[in-house]
Amino acid sequence: LQAALDSGFSPDRLIALRPPVPIELERALWQHWQIDTVICKASGAAGGEETKLALALELGTELLLVERPPLAYAQQTDCLEAAVAFCAQYC
Repeated sequence: LQAALDSGFSPDRLIALRPPVPIELERALWQHWQIDTVICKASGAAGGEETKLALALELGTELLLVERPPLAYAQQTDCLEAAVAFCAQYC
């Protein structure tokens, strides 16, 4: 919020809600402001992506999802033991 204010956005142009937002509130905001296009990052369930997808379909709103660029990680695993062993090298 502070970064937006520091960048010159006035408070009346900002909506500071921490996702996930209940679908009823999201729907009410979109309808109140007559939103016809929503741009958001592809953030999965934690960021409310599913809610935005459902509302876009329901209300006929255009939804643009911005995906993060792929990252080439030096080390990657889905195994907890491997992650712990990797971290132990640097402790």
